[in-house]
Amino acid sequence: MDTFVLILALGLIAALVLIIIIYRYTRKEVHQIENRLEAGSTQHRFEPGRAYVERQVEINAPPQHHQGARRKIAIEAAPLPDLRGVAPEKEKGIEEIITVIINPIVRFEDSRAEVYQFEPPLDVTVQYTEADVKATTLDEQGIPKLSLIVAYQASDGWKWERLKTRVNPSLPGGAGTLHAKLHTLRPKDPIAMGRP
Repeated sequence: MDTFVLILALGLIAALVLIIIIYRYTRKEVHQIENRLEAGSTQHRFEPGRAYVERQVEINAPPQHHQGARRKIAIEAAPLPDLRGVAPEKEKGIEEIITVIINPIVRFEDSRAEVYQFEPPLDVTVQYTEADVKATTLDEQGIPKLSLIVAYQASDGWKWERLKTRVNPSLPGGAGTLHAKLHTLRPKDPIAMGRP
């Protein structure tokens, strides 16, 4: 009887060890698959001087969850709206629009259907110029007061949102980059640079 119990106990321990090994291996495989999917992000680079682009823009677009699947997205530049003479609402804290940078259209690669909400968000990096620095003021650390802004035209006029923007100067008083995460393009929002 004792031998039977010992064999049964060893069998249960062996089964438990086997389950743990299978679980860890499966978790490792799932993690590697998730990393490969995240690596499926598409990089989009837009150069100034090309149609509809005012500054160099890079957008890192991770695959988006839609209808139970992760789907890659593509981005193109649409014509820029004319925002000369259009002023943001005072309560938005945007003193001035320096330039409209790009008017991105985002679509699923497979269906070409437009996408307006992003989770995970798009990573947007814009290069600003020395002229942009001269169009604003500097903070106490000598960093230009610049931010990325999205806007959309509603029936009662333009609506504005200043994105949480990280300013990375390359040289004091010179060019650098602006970086922000983009969660939404309420249909057809252009991206602009503003002060602050």
